[in-house]
Amino acid sequence: MKRTLVAAVVIMAAAGLSFADGGADCATAPTINIPGDLPYVDSGTTCGKVDTYDDACGSSYGGGEDAMYLLNVTVPGSYAFALSGTATYTGFFVSDGCPDTTPACTGSATSGGGDPSTVITFPAAGTYYLQIDTWPSPDCTAFDLSIEEPFQFTYTI
Repeated sequence: MKRTLVAAVVIMAAAGLSFADGGADCATAPTINIPGDLPYVDSGTTCGKVDTYDDACGSSYGGGEDAMYLLNVTVPGSYAFALSGTATYTGFFVSDGCPDTTPACTGSATSGGGDPSTVITFPAAGTYYLQIDTWPSPDCTAFDLSIEEPFQFTYTI
């Protein structure tokens, strides 16, 4: 039994999958290296992490419990972010600093039906924070986070 579990973890790690589950605040936020850790996949929850940060890029979706990730962007550019398996009224927000320092909003997505997604463009290399949050009703949600380089089509004549 132990070997099977270890083999599954090794296979998932080799496939670029992770199980960090976002931190309750900026100090406990796990780091995602972009693009080094891509494609990145993580399952987690905001439940039990309290409502640490209310200002989510000026959105009303900052009233629920938060899950935080630190994004270490080494190559500026556009990256696809998606949440799936969420409750209704869920959003995510990327800023150039921890939300308690009134940072600039880099990008965000919200959805009344749940499962928001968007492409976020990072203008420069540096440290950013990803905040996953809810309206506050529901007060919290489970989520599956994925971050990847978006498909780019090039056409040459």
